[in-house]
Amino acid sequence: MTSQKIAIIGAGIAGLTVAHRLQTLPNVQITLFEKARGVSGRTSTRRAEPHHFDHGAPFFIAKSDEFQTFINPMLEAGVLSDWQAKVAEVSGTQVTDQYQWQANRYFVAQPKMNEMAKFIAKQLTNNVEIKLGTRVGKIEKVDLDVENLEHSQDTNAETQHSTQDSSQQWQLTSDTGAKVNKAIGTPLALGEQGDLGNFDWVICTAPPEQAVELIPSSLPFYPRIEQSKTDGCYALMLGFDTPLDINFDVALIKDSALSRIVVNSQKPMRPDAYSLTILSSNQWAEQHIDADQEWVKSELLKATSDVLKIEPEKLQQATHMGMHRWRYANTSPELEQYNQNQSAYLLDTEAQLGVAGDWLIKGSVENAFRSGDALANSLIKALADSQ
Repeated sequence: MTSQKIAIIGAGIAGLTVAHRLQTLPNVQITLFEKARGVSGRTSTRRAEPHHFDHGAPFFIAKSDEFQTFINPMLEAGVLSDWQAKVAEVSGTQVTDQYQWQANRYFVAQPKMNEMAKFIAKQLTNNVEIKLGTRVGKIEKVDLDVENLEHSQDTNAETQHSTQDSSQQWQLTSDTGAKVNKAIGTPLALGEQGDLGNFDWVICTAPPEQAVELIPSSLPFYPRIEQSKTDGCYALMLGFDTPLDINFDVALIKDSALSRIVVNSQKPMRPDAYSLTILSSNQWAEQHIDADQEWVKSELLKATSDVLKIEPEKLQQATHMGMHRWRYANTSPELEQYNQNQSAYLLDTEAQLGVAGDWLIKGSVENAFRSGDALANSLIKALADSQ
């Protein structure tokens, strides 16, 4: 096989899955670019010692056999654990049902949710490099012949073909970055501004609102990216010296500004310091995505007080209070419905550019894996066919 240099934009679950699948191919060099300080994507964790908050995906479900097979090594290594949480379903402010999750269905990483992404990253071989703190600002294929674009779609995937000169490469550029080794976390040197290198293939796993700024508009699947929209979410994080008087680990909430209240300290292998992660509904977040952040925090505290039936003054006594705004958190209802009849990934095998991410299905850890895995399958076949 001719040597192939592959760039993957984003080191969340989708990007890491693609790298994990491609790394065993001969003569492949893979570079992941991640704008954040660490790998994780939606499996993010914030620490405010002694409190820990999984302020992205607080837990996940494994539905498919393929995803279960993927996570089995993490379960065996103790990186993942099932969570038989006590659950309350809440409508507005009223509890409508209470039960316990069954074994081996809901999972968390331990001792933090970002350990899942770290585990995948540490399994990557020497032909994979991860560059953290590196924002890709532009991708450009030199002398790209956009006049001769043509495309076709097979029955299983949205795979387009365009008549390009395969000798050309994609050039990636950035405005800033730090180069970090494969072992995760040790800065080697400040990244130079500008050129990030040339690559034969580029895989983008950014949300559509960011991908649309990178992907050339001449590609046939560009309209799907352009028309896709994700909704935001706020994560309110409260740490207390003493536990609150509530009788659940997870509250699943509807008809409220909130969607989840999770007692993070009740998860396996967490610090004892009592910690609540409170997630807004996507609809409420979208309505207030650019509102004053102190006002947002105040409103979420009021909604939390109403659901927990605890005086606002008591919540204000939190020894730690923080908030994070996820601008692109989940697929919008309209996008989720549209995606039901669409491919879980996008790939142009002639332009040698692909797109993956849970937003192409529905926002979840498993769907990030599904999208990345499906794209990797198609790319492996395309590389084999090109020989």
